[in-house]
Amino acid sequence: MKVEPIRDLGILEECYKYLDARSKRDSLLFRTGIFTGLRISDILKLRVRDIYNKSRLDVKQTKTGNMVNIPIHPKLKRLIKTYVEENNLQSYSLLFRSRKGINKAITRQQAYNIFNDMAKDIGMENIGTHTLRKTFGYHMYKSNENNLGVVMEVLGHKDSSSTLRYIGITDIDIN
Repeated sequence: MKVEPIRDLGILEECYKYLDARSKRDSLLFRTGIFTGLRISDILKLRVRDIYNKSRLDVKQTKTGNMVNIPIHPKLKRLIKTYVEENNLQSYSLLFRSRKGINKAITRQQAYNIFNDMAKDIGMENIGTHTLRKTFGYHMYKSNENNLGVVMEVLGHKDSSSTLRYIGITDIDIN
């Protein structure tokens, strides 16, 4: 299955509301992906000390081994602060903990299930864990006056045509 970005801001807002009502952890997981563009494998490894009370996030990407320094959106920063404080998380705590085991992260499969259930309930298709990264790239492209170079750099892509394909921009969108 090919996953797509969530292009419509109204649908994105529906996703936020759905996940807010279901689970603060799941909502924060989704928003972390949407606001940072990190791969799910990197998001699931985040500890409180990596992101709490910080303005930037330094992450060594699992897939590429590259270090990235990502600004933390003020809204995401507020959500993280509230979540950490409400859940009494320690600096060493994983941010997205499983309910099974002590300080164990949820799995990629569980993250997929969370987003897949949301998609079914909202009536969306072609949603997966990579949807978050693609959505981030798509909206970054649109909010930066279609500046593909910025998106390529942030996503770590070398080829403009593959970046356009990746974020779901077609010839119709460009013209």
